[in-house]
Amino acid sequence: MGFSHQTSLRRLVALVAISLLTPALLASTIAAAQDSVTTEVDASAFGPAVDPQSGAALEAALDRVGLGDTWRESAGLGEVTRQLFVEYAGSRSQAAAADLATVLTDIKRTENLQTAIIGEVRKSTALLASLTEIEDRLERRIGQDQASHDTTLELIQSVAIDMFSNAGSRSTEAIGINNSALLQTRRSDELTASVLETLIDQRDRLIVDLEGLRTRLPKFRDSRISTAASHRELIRAARDLPTRLAELETVAKELIPSAADAFRSAEIADESGLSLRALDAYFNAEEWMDQNQPECGVTWQTIAAIGLVESRHGTHGGNRLMPDGRTERQIVGAVLDGTTEDGFGNTVGLVTDTDGGVYDGDPLHDRAVGPMQFIPQTWQQWSVDADDDGRRDPNDMDDASVATARLICANGQVRTTGAWDDAIYTYNQSRSYVAEVRDASHHIDDSVSAATPVDPDVSP
Repeated sequence: MGFSHQTSLRRLVALVAISLLTPALLASTIAAAQDSVTTEVDASAFGPAVDPQSGAALEAALDRVGLGDTWRESAGLGEVTRQLFVEYAGSRSQAAAADLATVLTDIKRTENLQTAIIGEVRKSTALLASLTEIEDRLERRIGQDQASHDTTLELIQSVAIDMFSNAGSRSTEAIGINNSALLQTRRSDELTASVLETLIDQRDRLIVDLEGLRTRLPKFRDSRISTAASHRELIRAARDLPTRLAELETVAKELIPSAADAFRSAEIADESGLSLRALDAYFNAEEWMDQNQPECGVTWQTIAAIGLVESRHGTHGGNRLMPDGRTERQIVGAVLDGTTEDGFGNTVGLVTDTDGGVYDGDPLHDRAVGPMQFIPQTWQQWSVDADDDGRRDPNDMDDASVATARLICANGQVRTTGAWDDAIYTYNQSRSYVAEVRDASHHIDDSVSAATPVDPDVSP
C-alpha cells in the first residue's frame, strides 16, 4: 500500500486547522505545512518496540490485539511465570520471539499511525475548507475592486471631459458678470478638480490593491491544490491501514506457537538452565503443597534449588525440558553399587534393584532417575500424578517437583532453619549438599526477583 508505518509518514503533511486568519498569518501557516511535506518521521515516534524478552510486554501487546488467550494457551504457563524477563537459548529461539515482537510493534505503530492520519485528515479538511473560502474571497475581492476601478476610471474620464470642455465657456461667461459670480465659478472648478484628484488617488490605490491581490491569489490557489493532493493521499492511507492491520494480526497469530515454545523454553535472566517451563513446575509444586500439606511450608525456591543441584533444572548433559515437562532424554545417575562416588565426594551406598529396571533400566542395582534424581524405591513412595496426564513419571518435571516437595515434608514442617536443614539432609545425606542447596535457593530467589517486572501491568 502507499502509506504504512514503514514509510514513517514519508508524505504526511503536518497540517494545522485554521478558521479566519489574516493573509499574512495564513501564508506563514501554509509555508510551514509545505515545508513538512518531505519530513521523515522516525518510526519510534509512534511508540516503543515490544521487548521480546519481557513476558509482560508480549502478553500486554497480544491482549491489546485480542490474541492474549491464544498466547496463554500456547505458552501453557502460570500467570507469574509469563510476566518474567527471560533470555532465549539459541538463535532460532531468539528469532521466533523477535519475529512476534516485531509484528506486535508494527501493529502498535500502525494503529498509532492510523490515529495520527485520522487526526491529520480532520486538520487537512479544515485547512482545505479555509483555503477554498479565502481563495473565493480573494476572487470576489478582485472582482469588486476591478469593478470599482472601472467605475472610478469612468468617473475620472467623465469629470475630466466635463471640466475641460466647459472651462472655456465658463471663463467667457464670467467676464460679463460680477465678482461674486466669478468667485462661485472658480470655487466650482476647484471642487471639480479636487473630486478628480480624489478619484485619481482612489484609482491608483485600487491598481495597487489589485496587483497585490492578483499576486497572492495564485499562491493561495497553489496551496489549496497541494493541500487537496495531500488530503487525498491521507484519505487513501486511512482506507488502506485497516487492511494492513488485519494482515499483521493474522501474521501474529501464525507466529504465536513458535514464539510461545521459544518463550516457554527461555531461561530466567541471570540463571542459566532455569527455563520458564521448569520454574512453572516449581511454582505449581508449591501451590500443590499449599493445598494438600499447608502445614509444611516448603517453598518453590527450595524445590528449584534441588532441581539446580541435581540436574541443572533438567538440562544436565545438554538435555532440555520438552513442552510437556519431560526431559528430552532420560537423566540417569550413577550405579548404586556401593563403590561409586557422588558429586560431593561421598561413596554411594549399595542399593540393589527395587523396580526390575522399570525406571532406571538396571535390573541389578538402582540408579537415580529424572531431573530430581529419585531412587526408584523412593519415587514409588512419594510420587504423584501432578499434571493429571494419567501417569507418575520421574522424568516429568511436574511430577518430580511435587514428589520432591512431599519428600522434604515427610517429617513435618520446614519453616525453621533447623527443620529445613534436616529435611534437605534427608534428601541427600551430605552436609555439603545441604549448604549447596541453601546457596542455590538464595541465588535462584534473587534471579527470579530480578526478572520480575516492576509494574506487572506494563504495556508497550
